[in-house]
Amino acid sequence: MKTPSARHTSINKISRWSGLAILSTSLLISACSSDSDDDEPDLVQGEGVAIVATVAADYTSGAHASIQTGTPITVTENLAPTISDITVAAHGDYFYRIERFNSDNVTKFSFDAPATPIWQFSTLDAGEEGSGNPQGMIFLNDNKAYIPRYGKNTLWIVNPSATSQEEFKIGEIDLSAYDSNGDIVEMSPAAIVGDKLFIAMQRLDPGYVPGDAYVAVIDTNTDTEINTGNNADFMGILLPLKNPTSIEADETGMLYVQSPGKYGFGGEPNEYSGGIATIDPDTFETALLVDDGDADNHPFGQITGVEIVSSGKGYLIAQHGFGDSALHAFNPLTGVVDEQALSGLSGVNISGLAADSNERLWVGTGASDTDSAAIRLIDSTSDSLIDAPIELSLNPITIVFDSTLAP
Repeated sequence: MKTPSARHTSINKISRWSGLAILSTSLLISACSSDSDDDEPDLVQGEGVAIVATVAADYTSGAHASIQTGTPITVTENLAPTISDITVAAHGDYFYRIERFNSDNVTKFSFDAPATPIWQFSTLDAGEEGSGNPQGMIFLNDNKAYIPRYGKNTLWIVNPSATSQEEFKIGEIDLSAYDSNGDIVEMSPAAIVGDKLFIAMQRLDPGYVPGDAYVAVIDTNTDTEINTGNNADFMGILLPLKNPTSIEADETGMLYVQSPGKYGFGGEPNEYSGGIATIDPDTFETALLVDDGDADNHPFGQITGVEIVSSGKGYLIAQHGFGDSALHAFNPLTGVVDEQALSGLSGVNISGLAADSNERLWVGTGASDTDSAAIRLIDSTSDSLIDAPIELSLNPITIVFDSTLAP
């Protein structure tokens, strides 16, 4: 059996956090008491910490929140207020908050002290112009990780255990061979399986129209590209979809690449050229598992997110319009999608998905006229909501876990 090493999908000076505003709330969640509920998962099970990147509904600001599970659940919000273009990644006892476009920074925090930055380093070389637009961190081990830079053609190799800016960047990988427009390759989602890094590139044209998307495969021992033998033009894997935005791996190492296709703008309609594709990490064979349809028939709209809970259970976000999405279960082995959305999770703004070590799905939903922003926990064995939503003051977008809750 193949075992994934990791899964996957910018901040100013530390002085920014003087006068930090922190909001704490405690939610008392009662454990199930009857014998008939012994096998039912609950919020107490698997005590640990989740960190959630959150943004204001108008995208004027962002922060992160800490959710301590157990009884009671403790939510600490508005930690390290910043811009809205942020994400978070986690490895071991630490999490890393990435500010992206035009901020180009990573800040390291401990799960035990989520309000206190340990360090903050730039994701630009000295004198490098333009935003690198870092998209996240993909961890090989304590001393090595990769940062896809959407605004550049070089993928950074970094040391998460560094204590200075000089020690942080330890190498880079040039992916400019995939640039066919004299611009950038738009690298973004990535995942590590075994000793291979899989990094997807959107390859947009100057008008932001998605071109043929590829996945480069990197040998993490040598940091050189592997020739997959699947295409005459490039060493990487040609995907059967365009505009990939996330990559997930199941427990066997099988990779799932998600794409929304092309978003319509300026009066142009959406282009249904996305869906969910699979990649075998050993043979590099790829196939379209879930097709998002065409202009006339697209029952799940644009597929804007995916989470694989196990090799036999996954979830996808079906977006039918701005703030109008639904959560559907699907079978990653067959690609069959449940036509019926999960109860209470249709016609809402689903903004993030993550599965924890107890196979519970954490679903982030944005605020609406009738509901607060929240995290909803789903029992993946029954597709049912576990207790009340965990309300937040800002919209959740990315959810990561400490070593207790991490899958």
